[in-house]
Amino acid sequence: MRRIFVQIAAAIFLLTVVILSLFNYKAMYLKEKEPSVLKTPFNNMCLVSNNADLQNSKLKIVHYIDATSCPDCSIKTLDSFEQNIKRFHLPTIIIICSKKEQVKKIKYYLRSMELKSPIFVDANYIMRDINPSVIMSTENTFLLNGKNEILANGNPLTNNSVKTKYMSEIFSIKN
Repeated sequence: MRRIFVQIAAAIFLLTVVILSLFNYKAMYLKEKEPSVLKTPFNNMCLVSNNADLQNSKLKIVHYIDATSCPDCSIKTLDSFEQNIKRFHLPTIIIICSKKEQVKKIKYYLRSMELKSPIFVDANYIMRDINPSVIMSTENTFLLNGKNEILANGNPLTNNSVKTKYMSEIFSIKN
């Protein structure tokens, strides 16, 4: 009888440990994170084309390109990007980070492309410097809400899971 009691007590103890571990796991890993905010210092950047008021949009897409190493390569992809991103039916801003001596060349290329999106050139690396925790690579695409909180990060044109995340966020805000 005593042996059964010890086994039952051990089982209850183990079950209690498992349940408490699950609650602790949930508290540690499943809690709501503060949304990251993308700081967009448009006043400190050169607007190259198409001035639009996007500051007050409910949702917008910001496409950031670091073109310092190869401006030609980076800019050539913009036409295709703009054509394909239209399917999301959201205002899109393109920000190109470049060296100061490359700005004239970039403006020349952009004017010949006739892109519709507002395009800013950041020759002072302001965007990258004030957003070090979110700008991680040479090409970043963000879905932002009206407060510039990042709802999704990644290129929805090249990654299906990112595309699904964009669609989910857009649907939840628009409906």
